[in-house]
Amino acid sequence: MPGTFVVDHCEGAVTLARLQFFDVSQSNLKEEHKSWLRRNVVPLLKGNGSISLVGLSSRSGKASFNKALSMKRAEAVRIFLEECLQSSFPFDLVDGLGESLAEDMGQEDGVEDGQFRAVMIYVHAIPTPPNPKVIKTPKKMKPKPRTASTLWVGIGESHSGDLVALGRYNWNARLYRASADDGGFVDYVDLMAEGWKLGGGLGGSVGAIVVVAHGVKSAHEFNKKGEWSDWDLDLAIGGKLGDVLKGIRGIDKIVTTMDKYEELSHAAIEITKNKGFVKKGLYTIPMLGVGTGLHVWTGRKYGDVSVISVGRANMK
Repeated sequence: MPGTFVVDHCEGAVTLARLQFFDVSQSNLKEEHKSWLRRNVVPLLKGNGSISLVGLSSRSGKASFNKALSMKRAEAVRIFLEECLQSSFPFDLVDGLGESLAEDMGQEDGVEDGQFRAVMIYVHAIPTPPNPKVIKTPKKMKPKPRTASTLWVGIGESHSGDLVALGRYNWNARLYRASADDGGFVDYVDLMAEGWKLGGGLGGSVGAIVVVAHGVKSAHEFNKKGEWSDWDLDLAIGGKLGDVLKGIRGIDKIVTTMDKYEELSHAAIEITKNKGFVKKGLYTIPMLGVGTGLHVWTGRKYGDVSVISVGRANMK
């Protein structure tokens, strides 16, 4: 079992090791880490040795958080050793590299790998340590090719009106692909849809909608002429349009940062887990209470979806 949590190698007066598989987002030492430190490091430090500690993290989560977390892991080892020795002792280096080593080794962003939830240790059985060496690291990985997501999500403005069995509808929206490239650039497409509604309903409304599409590789696949939708539902009861939408001209300003984009992408992933959205296609979901008017309708829609423009936005 200790071999799972500790990888070590001795070269004369020098011991190289990697304490790995810290819990995700945590800096607490495992019992296997503590046992190895008591057995292999404490005796050397009692003999006037010295040590270097470098914390690491995997590539899941934000880089700034991972940088701080890696330092906490290195500090956790230092504090534990001082408690064992009941005194301070020479440190050549105590630092945190965050996810930078995992990135240099070819690990793809967002991947959770226990080898990098670690602290690298370089302990010298001599009072004055030599210059730090590169500590043994996991085998270099071949980066996986980044594939573009076929999931898209956005926010739009909807106009709808019904008189018993027949009605009209139109909406405009900007959709973003639910994956960014390494530079933070995201594909987007501006859509316009209009057509007829056949079903039961009464009233009219102007409101905000969430638009989700999946199984769409290219923005131009959104162009559809004269097609029936699956069974659909519109519901708008009062409320204010407010700052959520300021007309179609403001749609491109709703998602302007990586944080907002990640929130929108996460929402799309959660929506598609619903069994009602498992089929490949385009879905419009009214935002309850965000709109004006009183309007309830259920039925099927027949109409066109047109691509107005395509582009790329930098969220960083």
